[in-house]
Amino acid sequence: METTMTHEYPKGVTIDDVWAVLRDLAQSQKETDRIQKETDKKIKEIGNRLGDFTNSFGNVIEHLVSPNLQEKFNKLGYDFQEVSTMHKILDKKNDIRFEIDVFLQNGDTAMYGGN
Repeated sequence: METTMTHEYPKGVTIDDVWAVLRDLAQSQKETDRIQKETDKKIKEIGNRLGDFTNSFGNVIEHLVSPNLQEKFNKLGYDFQEVSTMHKILDKKNDIRFEIDVFLQNGDTAMYGGN
């Protein structure tokens, strides 16, 4: 038993009409892709600007707060012998990387601040 499939189009619709719709869809998809790329570019630019802002804020903290931080905490009873800025943490095993703006420690106690 052999089955033959036939395609019936609505009356008045030709194969040329179908191809025209497919061409329009392809063009619409190209436009959607273009808009998506443009949006992605804008989102990346906003992310970069936000990163610049947070870096600038970190610099302000480092220059205004860090120089007196050790002295202030020592007056509160802490005995921090070491203070570092832009303290980098790298854990290759767990793929963790970050930077601490201010890091104070004395061997028993550590305090840090960053964004």
